[in-house]
Amino acid sequence: MKTPALIFMLLFWSSAVAAADQLPPIVPNPITLDPELEANQPIVRPWLTYGVETAMNKNVDKYTREVGGRQAMAREWKYYKASHASAHDPYLDDLVKIVDAGFIREYVHLFIVPAPDTIVPSLRLQAYNSWALANIPNHKVVINAGIHVNPNPTPVTGQAAKPAYP
Repeated sequence: MKTPALIFMLLFWSSAVAAADQLPPIVPNPITLDPELEANQPIVRPWLTYGVETAMNKNVDKYTREVGGRQAMAREWKYYKASHASAHDPYLDDLVKIVDAGFIREYVHLFIVPAPDTIVPSLRLQAYNSWALANIPNHKVVINAGIHVNPNPTPVTGQAAKPAYP
């Protein structure tokens, strides 16, 4: 009586192992947040928007990714503040001013990542410096507030995907 049960269990186990080998690979989430950032709810969404924007544009140079990501972050913060007037974050408030003034390319070049040589001649660096002294004199650059983007996550094979909804 034990032998048929053992044979059944071995057959079941071997088919489960074979099925696991045929599962599609799981691609880990390319964006992770530090717990400190998650705790600061008003700024999570703009930084998450930044992460998504930079992850989606992984096929362009880092400068262009940063310009797009910071523009998207400023747009999201501006949208949030439209319905939450008391919301305040010094970095995001300044970033909105920078984007609205049309200086995001210069800002990214000076503080985040240098622009490619072909773009540098078109940057208005002197105009940005004059504007910044008058409009954001106490600005503190934030490179990363706790969001980590891996644009090329390594797929994990042989694991069953968890359903999105129970």
